[in-house]
Amino acid sequence: MSKILLVSYHDDEIYHLPDWLDLEDDKQVQRYIVKYSVLHVLLTNGKWVKILPEYEVDIDTRYGDDNEVRDAEDFGIDPDDEPKWEYENEEEEEDNPAKIAKKVMCDIIDKVKAEAEVKAEAANDENSDDEDEDEDE
Repeated sequence: MSKILLVSYHDDEIYHLPDWLDLEDDKQVQRYIVKYSVLHVLLTNGKWVKILPEYEVDIDTRYGDDNEVRDAEDFGIDPDDEPKWEYENEEEEEDNPAKIAKKVMCDIIDKVKAEAEVKAEAANDENSDDEDEDEDE
């Protein structure tokens, strides 16, 4: 029997679950969360699966208020239709603008620190040369 996850906001969002995925089976699913209208499921094998909603809803979908697993047929979803899902992968994480910005900023900070160290060493060398000249006089 095909299942869905019904996530309640001020409106309901419906996620058509693949037949092989049972959100209520703790031997299969460690945890799941709905954020920004995407269902993220952490499987017990360590892989993440993301599932898109069956219908587009124009509401604030950062987090759902209530979650409930229900039969897909109760919502007029044909169990033979293929759910919209895919494995999440690390490449998507690398494409995350916030992570890219953080890496760029860290690289810039590292470069500035390295340049400051070079300038400090040069200044120390210059000061030690001046002290050597003073001693010669």
